[in-house]
Amino acid sequence: MAKIVRARKVPPSFAPYWEKEEPEIAESDRVRVSYFAKAGKLQATLLYLDEEGGEKRPGKTVVLDRKDITSHPEVAELFVRAFTEWLAGGVWYD
Repeated sequence: MAKIVRARKVPPSFAPYWEKEEPEIAESDRVRVSYFAKAGKLQATLLYLDEEGGEKRPGKTVVLDRKDITSHPEVAELFVRAFTEWLAGGVWYD
């Protein structure tokens, strides 16, 4: 007989950041970016069109962590450079 596993209540202080904080969200046709300022997390989620319902569904998600990015300046500098160039229209590979 299978062992019955009971879910335990998680104190609010141990809850995942996405349950404790409402993110700021920006979305394009193919990407959703969710910023959790207090938690220091930035999620980039690929979106796909559900063939049955015809609505956008989340696919793979990558989470960038503030601590990891700020402790490796070369990573932060590359992000800043890429976004600065994109916003200025300096580099296009289309």
